[in-house]
Amino acid sequence: MTNVISFENIVIPLDFEETFGAKLREIRVSNGMRQSDLASKIGVTNTCISNYERGRLPNIKILHSIARVFNVSIDELVSDSINERNDMNHLNIFLDELAIMPERAHDLDAGIDLFTPVQFIVPSHGYSFVDTGVHIELPHGTCGHVRSKSGLNKKHGITVDGTIDEGYTGSIGVILHNSSDKDMTFERGDKVAQLVIEVILRPVPTLVDSIHGGDRGDGGFGSTGR
Repeated sequence: MTNVISFENIVIPLDFEETFGAKLREIRVSNGMRQSDLASKIGVTNTCISNYERGRLPNIKILHSIARVFNVSIDELVSDSINERNDMNHLNIFLDELAIMPERAHDLDAGIDLFTPVQFIVPSHGYSFVDTGVHIELPHGTCGHVRSKSGLNKKHGITVDGTIDEGYTGSIGVILHNSSDKDMTFERGDKVAQLVIEVILRPVPTLVDSIHGGDRGDGGFGSTGR
């Protein structure tokens, strides 16, 4: 199930509360209205308004009431907040000295190629680390996966795997494993991995007495046969 609400043809992610709270506070203050004034106009308590401005998402009825008080549409009330947090069309990138700008080989590729800024060697049946010097600002609600290039994997036994959490702004480091019998030399400008951006969910781990699944139950490795 998609984690959104929909109203007046506006799709609102349920994870934009922080910027919505700031937007609501800005509109209220610019209209010279106290929290108690707004609370009275929409029929809620002062505590509710305080919670909304701290990041608690109001329900659709309250959103509609707030929009009516300030004589704006739901779209005007929430769209800027959503766009500030969820611009999925751009990936902000900062480069250290000598770092090479990541790029897609083709417009429809899922992965963005990462390049090494230095020469290095991945020893046979060993591994090496390379600092790409690339820093990224992930869109809200996403993470980055650093994955192998299929050509390096097939031809040279080079594999890569890593995850970049939202909020991490350090340089992207890549650990390359070499399963082949030959050392692999990389020159400056060679592709070392690909970066894939994915939308993620963040369910809260909750302890329960039992769990329920499908027909497979607790069947694990090899349980479905060859």
